[in-house]
Amino acid sequence: MGEYYWDTQIEYLKKTRTVWFNDDYLELLIRSVWRITAPVCIADFGCGGGFLGGALMPLMPAVSTYTGYDKGAKLIECAKALYADAPFKMAFHQCDLLEQEFPEKYDIVICQALLMHIPQPERMLSRMIDAASPGGLIICIEPNWNVSNAILHIDGLDVEGQCNLGLLSKLWKHELETQGTDKCIGTKTPFMMHKLGLVDVGIRMNDCIRFANPHASGEDYQRQRAAFLSDGWGHEMEDEGDFVDRLQQRGVIAEEARLQYRCERDLNEYVARNEDSIFALSAPPTFISFGRKPVDFLDASRA
Repeated sequence: MGEYYWDTQIEYLKKTRTVWFNDDYLELLIRSVWRITAPVCIADFGCGGGFLGGALMPLMPAVSTYTGYDKGAKLIECAKALYADAPFKMAFHQCDLLEQEFPEKYDIVICQALLMHIPQPERMLSRMIDAASPGGLIICIEPNWNVSNAILHIDGLDVEGQCNLGLLSKLWKHELETQGTDKCIGTKTPFMMHKLGLVDVGIRMNDCIRFANPHASGEDYQRQRAAFLSDGWGHEMEDEGDFVDRLQQRGVIAEEARLQYRCERDLNEYVARNEDSIFALSAPPTFISFGRKPVDFLDASRA
């Protein structure tokens, strides 16, 4: 068995997960949408390096606790080191979440960018429900990549001519059909929650936008630029033949794959040339679905 993939992506996760939320919007969700006013016990499924916990805990009522669960041993080590001196009660455990038992239930069970990577994601959502106490809140923060790829503007570049949204949508459809993983699950999650028996189901959209503005102050621009580049823009492209072969294996014809290679190459070369003065915006929106486990919950998937 090879190394767990996400254990090899720790640096990528550090760059991206820390710019996924605006603190004021998280506070709005906690105070006004979920109305969390008393201490809660939180379980984070697929916690990675604990980045979501680091964003949530300063905003939660005092004496709240956070427990992160992840399959990656290195990710759990990273999380423990990162939050060793945190002023909050935070714990981390390595496990297979589809097998893990939760005799102690949680007030909130949350995940971020987890269901999109799981074949048969209903199974994982059912495990989240199992881990919640009666009346507990289930929160799933997931993307729809068809939407994400449509929201990009780089000043000075014809992005519409560089992004083949139809081809990208074709890739996600092929992945769903062949692997069972759904990169567009963010807009389907509330329906899945209702099907599995949750009540008071709702959905919000994250308001975080990555806006690299060279006309802002130096420090602000460096932070904005880093957030924009965290999406992977400006990297050196792989060999064209390898790129085309990889896309063909994912259901794309050779002509489409070669065109996609040229589009991505031109976009990344432009960003790399203008990295110190890039004026750009991307908004990879995540959809925040939530629902409550009824006090008299009957597992809809087993009923």
